[in-house]
Amino acid sequence: MDQWFAIVDAAWEVHVLEGNSNQDSDPERIGLRFTGSDLTSVATAFIAFCVQHHGGNTVHRIVDTVDYNAHFHPRNIFHEPRFWNVAEGVGEGVERSVLGAVLNILVKEKNYWRLVDSDHGYYSINQPPSGLPVSSAALAYFRTSGYIVAASLCLLRQAPLPIDPCLLLLAFSSLRDLIDHEDLLGIVSPSRAETLKQWPKTLPNNAATSLSQNSQVGQLILTHLNQTVDELPSLLTQQDWDAYTRTIYAGVLFGFPHPEYDQTPAFLAWKEGFNIQLSDNVSLLQTCNGTTIWRELVPSLYTNRFMSAAEFIAELTYINHSESVCHELARMTDALDALPSQALPWTDELQDAFVVRFEHYLQGQGNIADRSSSGGGAPPTSSPSGQHASHRARQMCKYLTGSELPPANSRDIKIYFVRDFAPVNRARVPRGHDVEEFMPSTPLALQVATCFRKMHVALNRRLMEMLREPWVEVPIATSEPTEFEKWMDYHILQSAEEYNTL
Repeated sequence: MDQWFAIVDAAWEVHVLEGNSNQDSDPERIGLRFTGSDLTSVATAFIAFCVQHHGGNTVHRIVDTVDYNAHFHPRNIFHEPRFWNVAEGVGEGVERSVLGAVLNILVKEKNYWRLVDSDHGYYSINQPPSGLPVSSAALAYFRTSGYIVAASLCLLRQAPLPIDPCLLLLAFSSLRDLIDHEDLLGIVSPSRAETLKQWPKTLPNNAATSLSQNSQVGQLILTHLNQTVDELPSLLTQQDWDAYTRTIYAGVLFGFPHPEYDQTPAFLAWKEGFNIQLSDNVSLLQTCNGTTIWRELVPSLYTNRFMSAAEFIAELTYINHSESVCHELARMTDALDALPSQALPWTDELQDAFVVRFEHYLQGQGNIADRSSSGGGAPPTSSPSGQHASHRARQMCKYLTGSELPPANSRDIKIYFVRDFAPVNRARVPRGHDVEEFMPSTPLALQVATCFRKMHVALNRRLMEMLREPWVEVPIATSEPTEFEKWMDYHILQSAEEYNTL
């Protein structure tokens, strides 16, 4: 997933796909189609798992990923066997093993998910035997974990520190009933405060034990570290361990909504382990505040319509009220030692640090602190797409805020609405929240949600008219410009100016 965020440069399309002509009875299907070699299969798989089932059996999301052939078909919801499949190409090596380990735990605990033919990376999500729709709780169960795991794999792979089994616990930390799940914790994290006292000092030995059993955990640690277990102690200082531990704990504590008041056994165990492990007098609440930027920024992006990148930065300024968040942003540019102890105002330097952070994700060149040869964190002069990384990062900010869209002829964003001829769906109009509920909180999701919301506001009236017409001949969408595009350009994209001003 080294260049997951390079999807900015890859073409991606949002489709509402029409069923095949011989499947007229199928319900309306709303789905996503991703193209571009930089989109890693495991990320696609996790997005695919984020299936949102709406009441009334009228709308289902499917994912059709051409590059990796991951496909959900809603017919499986109504006909035996009652499960959705994610076909070949679901990750490779460790990524596939981690996904399989998580799914196996879910199978044992909830009986909603099952692993099929792991040698070919073939997974399925199983519906309850009753044939009723999967409950919203069950969907949230995997939707929440899926995107956090994907994001964690993406971000942590680029760190110079070893990847601890706690990686997977981050995925489930927001699900309170899983914090004490022994089977899960046995794979991903110490489950008792007394073992936390020794973690992560004992990680090399634990990794060696895991490797002797050829487990997914050992593979995960050594694959991402790209070193042997014996070399671990010499690579890391106490400061490294403290910083890494704080990051892990911040992710875990992300799942506790009110850490200052929480007295549950699970939280107290994590708090005890945190206080024992760290030696630099960093408070627990300060670490919790370190997650503020994502806990508050992502919902804000959904509820506010930013007109420019400047407004986006202004929102960051408002959110960025804690010292720890400022330090975290600045740390990405090796400026932590130069910072005063008090909270910093939002400056051009911190804005640049924010952009540099995006550069880091877009470029996929490892930890910024390691780029001494390029001027202490200066971005490379070129990128795989031929654009300067800083330009791509700033463009990404603009796309995130909706203040700028790719050129109309770039085919970066195409939103297609294709009506389904089933009478039951005649009055169903795709809405912005459909995508927001479905997609995880990732930059790609924010792009999709922002553009979808704009399209919905601009075109809702026309869509309603289209869906009320009993029989509208809609050309079939193909990969080449066809009558379908001409039809859509006329009916949907004719008001580009209005679309851009929303």
